[in-house]
This record gives sequence, structure tokens and C-alpha cells, in this order.
Amino acid sequence: MAIQATPRHLVPANKDDLSAVEELRLHIQQFGFDLQVVSVLPQLLSWIVDLHWPVASELAHTLRGAGEILVEPLREILQSSDAGAQFAIITVLVRRLNNETISALLPALCRVALTLDEEGASEAASELIGSLVARSTDF
Repeated sequence: MAIQATPRHLVPANKDDLSAVEELRLHIQQFGFDLQVVSVLPQLLSWIVDLHWPVASELAHTLRGAGEILVEPLREILQSSDAGAQFAIITVLVRRLNNETISALLPALCRVALTLDEEGASEAASELIGSLVARSTDF
């Protein structure tokens, strides 16, 4: 039986720590989105809030299959006052999630869409809501 990495090994130590992202990816392939991954989701998402960091897009790509377990940590970011973080999360992660997960975030996305900001989060949320409505037969 393989020994699972401790959660701190699954979280990048810095913005260039792509080896931690690869370790996370391998962990998810072997164990899925288990309790170790769930326990570090807020820390992982904190590395996605700056689109200039090398780990941001790699982490977003790795986490996009997590589905419903992302709803609460993403909702916290979307309900924060950090428009830059909201823009980054919407741009590289939320828009790549499945319809069900995006639908669960819809109230928070609507709030972002209705809040004017200089970072572009409002516009990104509005576009995402529009595309969700366009691709969904449930609405």
C-alpha cells in the first residue's frame, strides 16, 4: 500500500512550485479528491488568485474536475471583497467547471456580476452567467 503524502506536500510552497502541483495531480490520480485534498482546497485556491503566478493555471487545470467539493471554498472567494481574486477564479477555474457546479455558484456569481469593479470580475461573472444560460436546457 502506498503512503499518501501529507497535505502540506500537496500545496505549493511558492508561486513557482510546479513540482507540488504535479504531486497533487498524481495524488488525485491515485486517490481522487480525498480528504487530504479537500482539507487543503482553500490554500490551493489561494494560489489561483494571481494569474501571473506559474502555479495558477496549472492548479486550476488540476482542480477543475473536483466538482461539488469546490462550491463552498469558491463561494467564499466570490463573496469576498477581493475583485482581483474573483476575476482570476472566474477566469481560470469557474468557467471550466461543469454546469451543475456553476449552477450551485450562481447566486454568488450574480452578486459579483452586479458589483462594479475595476478588475473585470463583474464583466467575467456576467459573461459566465450568460454562457451558462446559453448552454443549459434547464434554464
